[in-house]
Amino acid sequence: MDGTGAAESGYSSAAAAKPGDVLELYGTGFGPATAAVAAGVVFQGAYATDNSVTVTIGGIGANISWTGLVGPGLYLINVTIPSLPNGDHAVVATVGGIRTQASALLKIAG
Repeated sequence: MDGTGAAESGYSSAAAAKPGDVLELYGTGFGPATAAVAAGVVFQGAYATDNSVTVTIGGIGANISWTGLVGPGLYLINVTIPSLPNGDHAVVATVGGIRTQASALLKIAG
């Protein structure tokens, strides 16, 4: 992520992203992947999800470049931030008609 480099009050590091930045979002519960991981073996590789995943940021559909299983029960979503005004915007992922909570916010400062 490139971001703005501007520190958010109360934090010592850059805290804002800008439209066009690519984020790596992590989560659980996004369903089956293209390959099953056998029980009792070390997880290796990354496997795309079988289910379609969508992400909105601030209610705007975000471009997803890849979604998949990257660890036992851990999924990665690579998403590009759409054009949004400055401010805090809810990030919501949807798979199989089930949405994540809208309480995760992303600060945008272009």
